[in-house]
Amino acid sequence: PEAFQRLPPNVRGVLASELARTGIEGQSYERTPEDGGPALFVYYGPALLQHCTNLKEMSAALRTLAAVYHAARVLWPLRFDQGAFHAVTLDAAALKANAGALVAGRGGGDGSIMVLEKRSGVEGVVRLVTVSGLNELVQIG
Repeated sequence: PEAFQRLPPNVRGVLASELARTGIEGQSYERTPEDGGPALFVYYGPALLQHCTNLKEMSAALRTLAAVYHAARVLWPLRFDQGAFHAVTLDAAALKANAGALVAGRGGGDGSIMVLEKRSGVEGVVRLVTVSGLNELVQIG
């Protein structure tokens, strides 16, 4: 709770809103009612948090998780229509595999960066890419 409370309000807001979405129309949590969809499920997100051993690392991990949610919301905008109520699974195994470097603020640790790639309407993946790999992603759109 302490690491969460110390986050900037905008980061806390992203985490609170996205973690409260269920992906089921008409369903919400009493204390944090959030409407719209799709819900974003960050697979391996909890594993990123498990690597933390102190408040600084937990804050960095929570910011990383919020960044994933923020990027996902660009790729899967919040909607309120009938087709919006489903879940999008985001495979974040790369975050788990590189947790030490991420929570230390070193990105991928070797000059590479994490990107979120949309695979379909219901699936995305966080990948570690080099600068040339990023250029390739930009070229193919």
